[in-house]
Amino acid sequence: MSGVHNVFHVSLLRKYVPDASHVIDFSYIKVNADATFVVEPVRILDRSTKRLRRKEVDLVKVCWSHHDEGDASWELESVMRAEYPKLFLD
Repeated sequence: MSGVHNVFHVSLLRKYVPDASHVIDFSYIKVNADATFVVEPVRILDRSTKRLRRKEVDLVKVCWSHHDEGDASWELESVMRAEYPKLFLD
């Protein structure tokens, strides 16, 4: 891959063909006036412990609203417990 140049050519562009399935329905997402929206955690997918040099940090993999499981992120368990205790009702 070192011989491949990082160049984008205009000749690779194609004309966009409109399709009704490409329209995104934003009615279920509350968008603020500044074009932002609030994302809330939906559920915890996984747990892990990260070992550092002198301590261990507990992490949780969080699935967020308006996103699929592929967009889940690892967050600190202590922070998530403090901000969203409803996720940890076991």
